[in-house]
Amino acid sequence: MLFVHCQPARPSLQAYRLNKAGHLNEEQLRTELVSYARAFIGCKYKRAGKDKSGFDCSGFVRFVFNEYQIQMAASAHEQALNVPATRTEEALKGDLVFFSNQNKIVHVGIITESKKDRLMVIHSTSSKGVIEENILKSDYWIMRMHKVCSLNSYLHEAAVSLK
Repeated sequence: MLFVHCQPARPSLQAYRLNKAGHLNEEQLRTELVSYARAFIGCKYKRAGKDKSGFDCSGFVRFVFNEYQIQMAASAHEQALNVPATRTEEALKGDLVFFSNQNKIVHVGIITESKKDRLMVIHSTSSKGVIEENILKSDYWIMRMHKVCSLNSYLHEAAVSLK
């Protein structure tokens, strides 16, 4: 029997690395956020889960973003509220993708890679736990994709300065 421990593969970052002007480097933040999220691949799904003992989708996003001092709402629906959508073609790693069921946001994931034929997302699913997959290869996710929101929208809310 294989036991998966929900521990990061590397020590977590305790603070942002700043550039010479004292501002966050956006590319570095995006890369580190995705790397940290990947450390939890294999963690189990847990309804309303928000820690290493098990995650639901929004709890996973909230947990990962909190590591970088980015405060997030508790539910996927609330995480998507009042945040403008960006074009899917303009998605970057670290952005969020939201899924709906009859116009109600019910799921969220973190984009890890965006290319013409690939939209890689790490998310906690009820059937497989935390996984990374190309959602453009899944009719299930394509039909439910609602909007993509830029990481920058959440940084603005957190009053974090990026240069």
